Parts: sequence; structure tokens; C-alpha cells
Amino acid sequence: MNVVKLEVPDISVRPVLIAPRLRLEGFSEEKRKEIEWAYPTNVNPGFVPMGPYVMVQMRRVRRFSEAGIELPDEARRYERWQTCAGLVWALGPLAYRDRTTMKPWSEGVWCQPGDFVQAPKNGGYRWEVKVPGAHERETTIFATVRDSELWSLCIGDPLEQREYL
Repeated sequence: MNVVKLEVPDISVRPVLIAPRLRLEGFSEEKRKEIEWAYPTNVNPGFVPMGPYVMVQMRRVRRFSEAGIELPDEARRYERWQTCAGLVWALGPLAYRDRTTMKPWSEGVWCQPGDFVQAPKNGGYRWEVKVPGAHERETTIFATVRDSELWSLCIGDPLEQREYL
């Protein structure tokens, strides 16, 4: 009988979540501000991912149109919960690892904190967090998604991604 020794992460130590550094190289100052607004990093999501899960912050939805008209709450709510564009905040300790041996996947890690990705709108678990210092109805959505369920890595402008709602 072959015995496999597994290296199990020490769960007695409580993880600390540090907000990711936004990768904004190559963007104009105006575009940087837009991205920082869409993905605020001054929030506390209240959770850290465990196991094979990845924590993603979904793109925030504006309260006002480009013409300055306040959008109805129902329209904003619909877009907020339908969006697939997100910022990777954290990887669980088993993310992108073989579940039986704990060794990294042969193709490597698909994304890192600070990367922009597309996550399934109907997958994982989502929750809403208030944005400190913003209007009382200003929130951001976080999701924990299984590592293999992330669809793609954004290599361009993360604000240009628009889903068919």
C-alpha cells in the first residue's frame, strides 16, 4: 500500500487580507481614477477565501449617467448583480493546486491578486459591502468563485468590458 503524505495548510493561523495593488501602468491619469472608483480598495470584504476559491471584487456601477442623470435603483441593481468583470483580491490556499497532492497545477497560476478577470455571474457566492466615505447607497460586490470557473484574464482596459445584460 502506497501512502501519500499531504502538506496541509496550517489553519490555526488566521489569514490577513490585504487589498490588492491595482495594476494601472499604461493608463492615463483620468482612466486610472475611473478604475480606482470602479474597484475601490478601501473596503473590507469581511471574508477571506478558503480551499480552491478565488475572491473577486466585481466592477462597481455608477449612480449617474454620463449626462449627469441619476440612474434608477432598479437599473443599477440589475447591472450590479449581472456584471462579470472583476478584480482578483485573494486566492484560497488550494487555488490552482492539485487537490490530492497540493502541488501547483502544471499550467501554473491563472491569475494573481491585482489582475482583472471575468467571473461567472451565476457562479460562486456574492455579497455586498458598503464603500466607506461614499453615498449611503454606494456598495461594491464581492464573490468567491472556484479557481477553475474564472473565464478569462483581462489584458486591456477593464472598464471596457460590457456584458450582455
